[in-house]
Amino acid sequence: MLMSLFVTALAKDEAEFDMDAPPPSAAAEPAAAADMDEGRDMDEGQGELLPSQISAVIKKGSWTVQDCVTRYGGSAVQGRMVVSWEITSSGAVANAKTAESNLRNPMLEDCVVAGVKRLKFPAPSGGTVLTSHPFVFN
Repeated sequence: MLMSLFVTALAKDEAEFDMDAPPPSAAAEPAAAADMDEGRDMDEGQGELLPSQISAVIKKGSWTVQDCVTRYGGSAVQGRMVVSWEITSSGAVANAKTAESNLRNPMLEDCVVAGVKRLKFPAPSGGTVLTSHPFVFN
């Protein structure tokens, strides 16, 4: 079982965010919750990649999200965004985009998406994997 990763602020002006935040409740957003498959798992596509493999790469790259928070809001950042992307057959990220957000901070959102685009995943077996992940800022 994966443990939640909380990246604690290193300075007073940095926000805390949860890299493994669960998706919203089914009652609040039924389509998004079903599509996200707990926010860490593959949603669709032809390939296969273990949820633990996806989570490990996201955790390793969490510094990019923390950097975005520091540059574009610090402790004022509160809310949630979901980024969706495709993991190609080589493990590269393609078509990363903000799937939903209540941050009202386009610069932060763009920065987080750019950070996701730089991630390198293991090559999925059998083709590409479409996935999404929630980023929660407290």
